[in-house]
Parts: sequence; C-alpha cells; structure tokens
Amino acid sequence: QFQFADDRTDQQVSIGLAKDFIAKGAAAVIGPTASRQAVAMAAPLFDAKTILLSSTALTSTLTTSQPENDRYFFRTVPPTDVHGRVLADVAAKGIPQQVTACKRIVIAATNDETGTSYKDNFTRELQKFPTVTIAKDVSFPAELKNDYKTEITTLTQVSPVPDCLMLFAFAKIGSQFMRDYRNAIAALPAWKSVQVLGANTLYSPSFISDARTDPADPTSISAAEGVVG
Repeated sequence: QFQFADDRTDQQVSIGLAKDFIAKGAAAVIGPTASRQAVAMAAPLFDAKTILLSSTALTSTLTTSQPENDRYFFRTVPPTDVHGRVLADVAAKGIPQQVTACKRIVIAATNDETGTSYKDNFTRELQKFPTVTIAKDVSFPAELKNDYKTEITTLTQVSPVPDCLMLFAFAKIGSQFMRDYRNAIAALPAWKSVQVLGANTLYSPSFISDARTDPADPTSISAAEGVVG
C-alpha cells in the first residue's frame, strides 16, 4: 500500500508527517523533494529505524548525518559537493561552443539548505582555480518573492562586469529571478554578455514556461532563454 501526503515544503509539516508515518508502522518513506524537508524528516525516521529514500534531496550535510554502517537515509542523486565540483570545473574551464570560461563570477542563491549547500560547495571547489574570483554573492529566502529587484541591483553594481552569474534556486524562484534580471539588464548593455549558469534545481519545464514575458502566451519569449545548466 502507498499513502501519499503533501509536506507543503514546510519543515514542521514534514516532521509531523514523519511521526505520523512512524505511528502507522510505515516500512519506508519515499521523498521529500527538498533538502530542508529531508533534513527535518531524517532525524525522527532514523530514531525509528525507518528508511527514508529521496531522489532529489541534494544537501551534502545528509551524507554524514547518519553513521556510515547504520544509516536509514538514502538517495538516488549525487549530493551538492559532487555538483559543486562539476559546476566549478564548467565555470572555470568552460564548455566548447556553450560556455566561455569565467574569470569573474557573481552568485545568487536561496538561503535554504539546498541553495546554501550549492553555494558553499561551489565556492570551495572554485578555490582550485586561482585565476577565477567571486566578485559578489547575494542570498534571498526560499519562499517566492514578488520580485528580486533589490538583489539584482546589488549584483549589477559590481564593476567591472563579471563573466558569469551562478543561479542556485528552484525553478519557480529562478523563473521570477530571470524575468526581473532580463528587465534590469535591458538598460545595461555590458550585462547582456554575462553568462547565466544554473544547477539542476532549475531542471524543470516550468522554469522555461513560468519565465515567459507573458506567462499566459505560450509563444512569448522566455527569460530563461540562454541559461546553461
């Protein structure tokens, strides 16, 4: 039997669901999708010796949060420290015909478990490339805001203009951020050549559709155009 429940992307709801599953004698729990919910659920499920299996919880803190030979949390996706190595390599070396090697980078990241883990691991791995510098980083809540104009203004004040912008956010936030970003740089010609690189948290069709200049018009231009993941 399968029982489905909505964690509402809320840590307290996630903890409550974990306790409910334990009380009902669940054999295992599949999910949740976000790292902060996985962190919240992993502790009570570990105490109850109940397996938690996620396909999308990325934070590297979960790698060592339970004993290596007595663990109940598993995942089917590499953690953010692995992603960080790959992203740093791509940013510093580039990809032929897709990404030009970055020398100066700015970062925009959510301040939740996933965004922070991505940023920290990427920053650490980038230290292997002494010719590459991070000129600025900004963070914002993991809950969708009406706009990201303040954060984008902070980034666009960086001088000289960077080569790349790293965006660590989930798709819905990424779509709004990119719409605001494209609007902001419309009056900043030098920023139009800045490459936007994203993590797999943006890997969703909704990132493209929600980033349209007119979300109601499927033929309108998407602000996600050109983002490399």
